[in-house]
Amino acid sequence: MPVYGPKPRPGSPTTPADWLTAGVSPDQPLHHTPYEVFAKAFASGKDYAESAVEAYPQYRERSHAKQAGWGIELKNKPAIRRRIEYLWGIIEQVEQEEMAQFAIAQKVRRIEGLEERRARLLRVIEERGSEPEMQDVPGGATGMLVRTTKMIGIGNAAKEVEEYAVDTQTLAELRQIEKHAAIELGQWSEKSEFTGKDGSPLGPATINVNINPVKAKES
Repeated sequence: MPVYGPKPRPGSPTTPADWLTAGVSPDQPLHHTPYEVFAKAFASGKDYAESAVEAYPQYRERSHAKQAGWGIELKNKPAIRRRIEYLWGIIEQVEQEEMAQFAIAQKVRRIEGLEERRARLLRVIEERGSEPEMQDVPGGATGMLVRTTKMIGIGNAAKEVEEYAVDTQTLAELRQIEKHAAIELGQWSEKSEFTGKDGSPLGPATINVNINPVKAKES
């Protein structure tokens, strides 16, 4: 099988067998350029035929079966196989790093979204507390009260009255946002409660101690 590619460098091996037995480490490119091209193509996910044609463009006119057969032969060469396995490891490491960076970016965006919603809720509370009609209401300036109206009485005696209550829904939403953010940051832990066999809370422990009195020896 003829060897295609650039002429060997001075002092380099001169035959295909020498190129593969020259002791090249898998982390170094193969001396023979087409072999290196094939290894990279195959490691990147191309099949035998595609990798063989990329390494040897003159094989493009051959049948797919011959291209694939030459690709299999190349893949089975020890140095090429070792090089491909090394490149697979590099690709896997890069993919893992990219996935880790993607996961971090996703987490950052989620936390930013939570912080934005929290800021908007706090702004609602602040603006509600600054309303003039809330200043004379006990606790109204905190912004944590919500005003509602209702009609009392019937007929001509009916009248509208105002009621104020703590805005529990907004406060609950704030707690959920803060909890979610703490979970995202790894700062949240659920408390565990120990229970008895029937699921009831454990009562105080009872320790039975038997004390045997020791008679003093007579002198």
